[in-house]
Amino acid sequence: MPVISPAPMIIAKTRRIVRRFENVDATSPGNARTLEELNLRHGLIFRRLLRKEVIVEASPQRFYLNRGNLLNFEESRKIRMKAVLVIIAVIVIFAMIYNFITKA
Repeated sequence: MPVISPAPMIIAKTRRIVRRFENVDATSPGNARTLEELNLRHGLIFRRLLRKEVIVEASPQRFYLNRGNLLNFEESRKIRMKAVLVIIAVIVIFAMIYNFITKA
């Protein structure tokens, strides 16, 4: 049975949430919106963005997108993805070397 990574789904959901804020220009405390206005739930990915301060609660139940923190969040995600790819490449190289040595 193939293993399916949830990463692409999480990235897509994150982009949808960000787009909702951008579409209504909820990118400053003065333009903060409720989740109902944004048609969003207070789900797992939303809470993660809130914890990372990508989404900020300006006043009770009114939220906005912090673009500066979004850029930092996306940059750190790219760095983590590169690190994972390097680790996978190292594992594959070691496996190939081990296989070559044991066959010799």
